[in-house]
Amino acid sequence: MKSRSFIISILTLWSASADTLSFKFQDTADTAFAEDVIAGAGDYADDHWNFLQGALSGDAANTALFTAGIKNGSGDVTTSLVDIGAANTPVQYASANTWRSGAGNADANATIMNGYLDDGNDDQPFVNFSLTASALPVYKVVVYINGDAPNTAVGRYWIEEWTDPLLAGTVITDQVAILSNGYTGTFLQAGSDFEATATPANVDEASGNYIVFSNLTARNFRVRSSGNGDPEDADRSMPSKFSMMLMTRKVIMIPTVSLIFGKSPTASILTVI
Repeated sequence: MKSRSFIISILTLWSASADTLSFKFQDTADTAFAEDVIAGAGDYADDHWNFLQGALSGDAANTALFTAGIKNGSGDVTTSLVDIGAANTPVQYASANTWRSGAGNADANATIMNGYLDDGNDDQPFVNFSLTASALPVYKVVVYINGDAPNTAVGRYWIEEWTDPLLAGTVITDQVAILSNGYTGTFLQAGSDFEATATPANVDEASGNYIVFSNLTARNFRVRSSGNGDPEDADRSMPSKFSMMLMTRKVIMIPTVSLIFGKSPTASILTVI
């Protein structure tokens, strides 16, 4: 039984000339949609989603996707990501297991807000990215959230810059909680954009199901989430182990990640679901 749960649902970068990358973390209850289907919130919506499977990036089911190459919104293989750790790992992530929010598969937006990477005993799931020099130097990260319906989940979300992909990094944004974060068919931004900062703070927003982190410049960054009982005490340390065993599902969901990397020095957005 889930006591609390929530989703990191979309992460997007955009500009007038951009390389848009969208990743869906699948649960067994998800139904993949066609490449030309657009999903996401407003200007952050995109097509050509890359469907990742399993609780770890090293899951055998991801090998074919990584080998063929991550596709951007134009359907071309991207050159914006650098492999992390082991060869052929353009997206590095870990979680206790996968689960689903109950959003269902009535349309593509419901699907991206449905299955997710789940927390177990606060072993916070994380997603690492490393950008090439050609990717846009200033970008945004859009994180979509959806509470596991009966449990009114409250978590806290932020971005870190990392040197070692498996060690704690430097927090470069506020840690943001959304007190009412359900998805019922409509996307709602929580507050206004949260800009990169050298003095991160805990921030509570009353409602919303996605967060926008802006003015980011880190080449190596991590999407983090914490589902501790008191989100004000969000733990910034990394999980104790990378290959986690299946644990009691408790708090965190990361269902999808969408990245948009620009080719010109204009604004951009990065989306993770």
